[in-house]
Amino acid sequence: MDLPLGAVVDGVPAGVALDESFIKKELERRRFCHLPILNPRCEDEEFQILSGVKDGFTEGTPVAIVVWNKRAISDYYNELWMRPRPSHADLAYYLKFGRFYDHRGGGRASGRETVARIVAGGAIAKAVLRQTIGVEVASHLVELGGVAISREDYTFEDVVKSWEKPPLPMVDDEAMRRAIDVLVNAAKDGGDSVGGVGEVLTTEVPPGLGEPVFDKLKADLAKAVMSIGSAVGIEFGLGFRLAG
Repeated sequence: MDLPLGAVVDGVPAGVALDESFIKKELERRRFCHLPILNPRCEDEEFQILSGVKDGFTEGTPVAIVVWNKRAISDYYNELWMRPRPSHADLAYYLKFGRFYDHRGGGRASGRETVARIVAGGAIAKAVLRQTIGVEVASHLVELGGVAISREDYTFEDVVKSWEKPPLPMVDDEAMRRAIDVLVNAAKDGGDSVGGVGEVLTTEVPPGLGEPVFDKLKADLAKAVMSIGSAVGIEFGLGFRLAG
C-alpha cells in the first residue's frame, strides 16, 4: 500500500530555483541505508511536487509536496491496534482520537512523520535561504548514546564534509567509532535505542529576521524543533551552560 506524507510550504517567494535532485539528496540522506541498524527496512521514498513550481522555479504560491512510501505493509501494524507501545506516542493518539486514529505505518506517531515537513520542506527552505539572503545551513551529531565529540575547533565546512564520511555525520572519527559500538550493542543486547544531540549551524544570518516577541527567530525555531516527536530540548549558543 502507498502511504503518503505531505507538506505545504507557504511564504516561498517567486523565482527561487528548485532543483528536484537536491530534494532527493536530502531524502536519501535521512534514510541511513548504509547503516541497517538505523533503518533495517530502508524503504524507498518517491516524492512529487504538486503545486507552486513551474519550469524549475517557484511561482510565489504555496509549494505542496508529497512523499510516497511504496513498500509500506499496513498489516504489520494490525497487532498494534489499541495496544500502544511502551514509551510511545501511540497512547496519546489513542486517548485523543480513539478508534478514529489511523495507526497504519505508525500514523502521526511514526518517526517517518517528519519526512515531508522537515526534510522535503526543509530542502525547500534551504533553497530559499541560500538564494534570497545567502545563508547556508548544516547539521551534525555532537553526541550519541552518551558518546560526545571532543573536537572544539571544527568549522562549518567540517560539518558539511562530515556527511561525506559514512556511517555517521560526526566531525570526530574516534567518537564516531565509539558511538557506533554503543548503538550496535544497545540494539543487540536489549533491542533498545539510544538518544543523541544534534547541532545545526548556519553561515552569517543577517539581523532583523523575525518579529520582536512571540514570532522572534528563536521562538519560531524552538517551536519547529519541538514539533519533532523525539525532541525533548533545545538550546541556542551556549544554551543551558549560560546558567553557570
